[in-house]
Amino acid sequence: NSNDDYVITGSTSNTNNYVEVQFGYKGTITLSNCSFNFTSSGVHSPIRICGKNNLSNTDSSRTNVNIILDGDNYINNSGNGRACIQVDQGAQINISAIEPCNNSSGTLTALQMNDWGGAAIGSRSDEYNETTATVLLSNGYTGTTAGGNVVISSGTVTAKGGHGAGIGGGFM
Repeated sequence: NSNDDYVITGSTSNTNNYVEVQFGYKGTITLSNCSFNFTSSGVHSPIRICGKNNLSNTDSSRTNVNIILDGDNYINNSGNGRACIQVDQGAQINISAIEPCNNSSGTLTALQMNDWGGAAIGSRSDEYNETTATVLLSNGYTGTTAGGNVVISSGTVTAKGGHGAGIGGGFM
């Protein structure tokens, strides 16, 4: 939860491990030949970029993470959870290859394999997801809005959603 830069490498045998980036972080996280096979349920995603409810995506104080892809990276979320890389409202990720002029220098395969999940990269937007912004609708009921911003400038990204898009919003 500081502004230090981090490198995530290797694979995990614990299928409940996850990375959570706290609101307000501004820095770089490098995925270096890493593999997540995530099976946990609930509010967690293998990688969650925390935002802040009801914060505009254009707010300059948002969470802003540069994700550098180094080598081949794989995230499989077969749990009853959220996205592979969850980007909350009020957060932005910028994905690029380690060598920006060589798309094959950094790859990411993100597979959200559970029907209850949303996008592979983005946010699940439904009434049970406390990580998206809650808004008061004109009829007096509350609902939720979509997640944060996803920018891809280089690299090779393959994304398959559950009920949601590969990259983008959720399933409701």
